[in-house]
Amino acid sequence: MPCAGGAQVVPRDTVRPQPPIAVPVPAHPDSAAARDTAHVRQDTSAKAAPVDTIKAPIAHAEAPALPEVGGGYRWDREALFASGALTLMELLERIPGATGFTTSWIASPQTVSYVGDPKRVRVFMDGLEFDALGTRDGGVLDLVEVPLWTLEEVRVERGAGELRVHLRTWRHDRTIPNTRTDIYTGDENTNLYRGFFARRYKHGEALQLGGQQYSTSQLRTGIGGQGSGGRALALFSRVGWARNKWSADAFILRDTRTRYGELAYVLRQPNYQRLLGGPVADSIRELRGTRTDAYVRGAYGDPDDGIWAQALAATMGFSDASAPATLPARYPPGVVSTPNLPRGTLQILPAFETPGKTVSRAQYVVAGGLTKWGMRLSATSRVRIYDGHTFVSPVVRAEASLLDYVTVSGRAERDGATRVSTVEAGARLAPLSFIEVAAVAERRVAPKITGVQGSVTSARAEAALRVGRVSLIGGAIHRDSTSMTVPFTYYDILAQGPLTPVGRALGAFGGIRGKFYKDVGLDAMATRWSSKAIMRPAAEARAELYVRTKWLTKFPRGQFGLNATAIYEYRSAAQFRTDGSISGNGGAATATGTTQAAGSTSASTLIEVRIQNAVVSWQYRNIVGTNRALVPGYLVPRQTNIYGVRWDFFN
Repeated sequence: MPCAGGAQVVPRDTVRPQPPIAVPVPAHPDSAAARDTAHVRQDTSAKAAPVDTIKAPIAHAEAPALPEVGGGYRWDREALFASGALTLMELLERIPGATGFTTSWIASPQTVSYVGDPKRVRVFMDGLEFDALGTRDGGVLDLVEVPLWTLEEVRVERGAGELRVHLRTWRHDRTIPNTRTDIYTGDENTNLYRGFFARRYKHGEALQLGGQQYSTSQLRTGIGGQGSGGRALALFSRVGWARNKWSADAFILRDTRTRYGELAYVLRQPNYQRLLGGPVADSIRELRGTRTDAYVRGAYGDPDDGIWAQALAATMGFSDASAPATLPARYPPGVVSTPNLPRGTLQILPAFETPGKTVSRAQYVVAGGLTKWGMRLSATSRVRIYDGHTFVSPVVRAEASLLDYVTVSGRAERDGATRVSTVEAGARLAPLSFIEVAAVAERRVAPKITGVQGSVTSARAEAALRVGRVSLIGGAIHRDSTSMTVPFTYYDILAQGPLTPVGRALGAFGGIRGKFYKDVGLDAMATRWSSKAIMRPAAEARAELYVRTKWLTKFPRGQFGLNATAIYEYRSAAQFRTDGSISGNGGAATATGTTQAAGSTSASTLIEVRIQNAVVSWQYRNIVGTNRALVPGYLVPRQTNIYGVRWDFFN
């Protein structure tokens, strides 16, 4: 016991057993386990923190590119969202010879013509051709249906006579779950929401989910007191497995859209007739449709490296639940009266339209090839089954490169449905480190069958001079005068019936692409044709002056990013067909009557700031507020803001 006066304390009995002392043991440098050494826990049953492991990727489709200069046109997932494009049409407008058309905002029908031909833009998603199934699309794909938000890459194969757009859907390769939320709002009563979730599991299993919902309304062009515009809900899911070079997955995308009726603006404001032109149709009827695309795929290897093979079985369907339309005998073909329009109002529509109809197709694809030693060889057999018929469309490709100096490629395809045969060849030369030239030629031949006949020869040649990090580009596009007839637009969206000859075209293009001072760059391109034609303005120009930086000297871990862009767009007037009549041998349809809108300009801005995993985005389109029409008679939105945030989470 202690004694008075501060006697010493009796020492503890060291014979008694003491509690164990926990000492942290550092993990081996090669260990994948992550341990929390900030606090020492005596409970040995505590679980370690989740381990993030990279798994073998789910297969992706072949995405070939013909010879071209300036790096071509390709967007990865980050660049897609940073581009400011809300639809595929807005993305493709950057390409020389491609012209986008829409009547209004993001819910309105959209298409892109290439050298004046809307059927020469083809879209492939994961190797499957994205067919036009809408009951009033006339065989031309409404690009609103293409799910830009689900993609991880877009690569454009610029042919001489057509654009082939190769889409690769988003994949995830980490076992740590990834969640993302996008929220946007803005003018025209626009609200847009997206959500993503993805995770890989221990043995290579994969799960991905996603959804997008948007709505918009424009009162000034609505019908019967309701605003035009529309709403849509799209959902997708992927389940799969991948290990080493083998993978298998199943994917489904379902998009339900409602598009409200839209009245031509010049019918509400007749004094705008001179500027916006006579309408191609007095209105665009409402649409209530659902599109479903689904496939299962088995694959070996990577199309970008080594031996690869893939087999896909897909189904595509479109169901139209719109209000039925009638075709009174007193109206000519293509003119339909609808009950939801003001009394006395007519609407031009394809006469074959049958609302309530469900269209479905099966598509089977077997593809394989070799990518090695600077060489690419591939073959694809595409089988479509619909309406009781089977159509086989084979494609073969070959490409060879000698370092960075010479690249040659060739492609041959036969469309089983139209019997059109296409042969295409191209070459790229880089004789000096700062000079490159490329050329592509195409020959399309069709037998004399209903709707398509004749042949077309097309060519594209271009050259680039690289100065520092900037490429000065110039080139020309030519199509001979031998015609091949194609459907023309009534713009709901394209009517099957009256046919327009696709004739001679000669155009030149030039521009600048690249960063000229640190992180400041310019992407500008202008195209001039020898004359205007149907769905082809005589002149077009688009320029982006941008600052895109991650400021790595201040933020070496990439926690910050800035994308500030000023955009200028110009196009001259483009002609459109307005009516048709039946004439010629066997009652073949021909198109008569044209209209056009005045040329227009637009200036816009895009500002995006990234902090850690969040991106704050603001677009201000047509800041001057000019009145303009891309389709005659229809006013596209004037000053339009859309802003929001994209936020990634790794759980």
